[in-house]
Amino acid sequence: MKLPHTLQSLRASGRDPLGLLRADEVLAVDAGWLARVASGAPVGFWDEDDAPAARAKTPYTIVNGVAVYDISGPLSQRGWMCLPGYDTIARDLQAALDDSAVRSVLLRMNTPGGAASGCFEAVQQMRAAVEASGKRVVAFSDESCYSAGYAIACIADEIVVPEPGGVGSVGVISSMVSWAKANETEGVDFRLFVSGAEKGDGVPNVPISDGAAARAQARVEQLASIFARWVAARRGMTPESVRALEAGVRYGADAVSAGLADRVASYPATLAALAAASPTPGTENAMAMTEDEKKIHDVGSAMLTMVGAKAPDEGLPSLAAMKQAAARAVELATENTQLRATVAAAEKKADASARAEVLADGMRTGKISKAMADDPEWMAMVDGFSLGQIKTFVGKLPAQVPAAGPTRPAKASTARDAAARATAARGGEAVELTAEEIQAANIARVPLEKARAAKALRLARTAASSGAQLPGDDDDEDEEEV
Repeated sequence: MKLPHTLQSLRASGRDPLGLLRADEVLAVDAGWLARVASGAPVGFWDEDDAPAARAKTPYTIVNGVAVYDISGPLSQRGWMCLPGYDTIARDLQAALDDSAVRSVLLRMNTPGGAASGCFEAVQQMRAAVEASGKRVVAFSDESCYSAGYAIACIADEIVVPEPGGVGSVGVISSMVSWAKANETEGVDFRLFVSGAEKGDGVPNVPISDGAAARAQARVEQLASIFARWVAARRGMTPESVRALEAGVRYGADAVSAGLADRVASYPATLAALAAASPTPGTENAMAMTEDEKKIHDVGSAMLTMVGAKAPDEGLPSLAAMKQAAARAVELATENTQLRATVAAAEKKADASARAEVLADGMRTGKISKAMADDPEWMAMVDGFSLGQIKTFVGKLPAQVPAAGPTRPAKASTARDAAARATAARGGEAVELTAEEIQAANIARVPLEKARAAKALRLARTAASSGAQLPGDDDDEDEEEV
């Protein structure tokens, strides 16, 4: 059973916790607490008679996998009698973090703070131990967590304060007293012999010099700066914003607004929430994950959220279905590509067949002569047309030859075709196009010069086919051909 101990009762038993604290030149303690204990308020609560049996137990109580560890009373650099020390707190915390039965830790804080000496090195070591363990640590103000006590609370992943509870007092305090005037009144002659001007700083039997006071204040500022940087780093603040609090205490929701706490809740609610959020027994090794394992874990969590599942067993069927759907989508994309290629080939073949049919129909109706079909230049021009343009162009052509006409010997045809080309070359510019032929050329997007040349060639071939004498032919050749 824990009993309250006052300063008077402790002194009566030969134990003076403030005597130990006075050994430190600077304290990280709430000044209001010093006044309260001097007036008879409890210094702290400890096990009755500080019994060995009680000390033999684990320093924490396990509740539903949560190690509840009490940090109560003034704090010293090293544990002594009834005073917890930074060394004993670090040792007990490490034991809880190493305990396989412990899944998370709740620091129940009821302390005004204590010695500045050793505090800031100890809290950094404790935070490193928490991070190495992977276990969640929460600090709860029950209901005072001040100064050095708050520095310890900052090792936690979360700080919770009840509505009337307080946190803060981020600062340090020191004092210096002189009995010089009292000695003079009492007729006491005190002389101090030192080897340096600063050696006698703080000796109470001599007056306090301005230099001694300035040096004491500089030491306070140095430690206060270290304290502010620690709190700022852990609470997501700046050292300037921490110092701007002027080492004041904040309560309940005000503590949250000031950035000194994360939320307001009662102790039972805090304990229940921590127990519910802790991993189930047997998963301790999973808590110390590597960076790659954490990434895999985060991806898995995101995938479960995406399919609306809360556990892997719920999400696996949905994820398997998504995998199958993705594989089918790839198959459909491949099939679609193949189908497009097949359709394109069929369309190309159908277009070629339709173009050939249009040209063949033009030859059957006499609009396209064999000489025109055999002319590479003329066919190259036609190949540049679309199917619609070819139909329009052929439809507008006048009849070139009778649908069925006599053929001339190959030799004569060749000679006359050459003569026709020569005649067309000489007279192409003089050939005029009819309005209908101009319209047909425009529809087919054929330059008019090229259309005139084609008409001149066509007329020359027509004349050659009818047996008329072409310019350049001689009578002997005509008679031989006839």
